[in-house]
Amino acid sequence: MTKIAKYYIGWDVGAWNCDKNRSSRDAIVIIKPDGTFVYGKRNNVREWLNTAKTTKEIVIMFFYHCDLEYNNEEVIIAIDTPLGFSEAFVNLVNNNIISEPISDFSSNPYLFRKTEQFLYTKGFQPLSAVNHMIGAQATKGIHFISKFAPNNESLGVWNSEDEKLTVIETYPSANKRIEIPASLQTVHQDIQDAFICAAIAKRFGNDRNLFHLPLKEINEKEGWIWVLSD
Repeated sequence: MTKIAKYYIGWDVGAWNCDKNRSSRDAIVIIKPDGTFVYGKRNNVREWLNTAKTTKEIVIMFFYHCDLEYNNEEVIIAIDTPLGFSEAFVNLVNNNIISEPISDFSSNPYLFRKTEQFLYTKGFQPLSAVNHMIGAQATKGIHFISKFAPNNESLGVWNSEDEKLTVIETYPSANKRIEIPASLQTVHQDIQDAFICAAIAKRFGNDRNLFHLPLKEINEKEGWIWVLSD
C-alpha cells in the first residue's frame, strides 16, 4: 500500500492584533513528507483568516508563507492555543449555572478545562484562557477551527469538510522532550514553539498512542491538549 504524503504544520498563535507586538506573533513551521522543515517570517495571519473562504484557500496561504506549493495533500496542524473553554465557564456565562465549591487555583473549573487540570497533575502549569493573557489567541484558534475545520472527529480532533485538514491543540512547554534543531537555536521562541507543534502534529499522524489520551468524561467542546506521554 502506498503511503500517503502528509504535511505537518505547527502554528504558535499570536493575538488578533499581534502585528503591533514585537514579542509575540504568529509563527508557522511546516514539516514536509521527507522530514525536512521550513518556516516563514513571524507575522499576523488575521487577514488570512478574513480573506480565505475555504479550507483549501487558508492552507494555500500557510504553504505560501513558507515558500511551498499546496497540491491537495493531507495536512495535520497542531496549534498552540486553547481551542475551547471549560464547560463550567460556558454554563456560567450562558446559563447562570454555578460550580461550587471553588478551592485550589489549578482545579478552578471556570479557569481551567479538564485537560488543563489533568496537565497540572502531571507537573505542568498550563495557562488559562480566562485568567491569563491568551484569551485573544484562544478566540483566534477557535475562529480558525469553526471556519475551516468544523467537524469534531473525536475529542480534541477536528477535521475540514473535505477531510484534507486535521487540527489538534498542543502545548510546547509540556513537550520539551522534542529537540530543537541546531538551525533553530538562534531564532525567536515563537518559531521554536511552532517547530515543536509541527513535530507533535507528525507524531500524532503516525501514532496517537504516543500521547496522553483524552479522558472519557470530558465534554467534546472543551477539547484536549495533546502531550506526549511519559
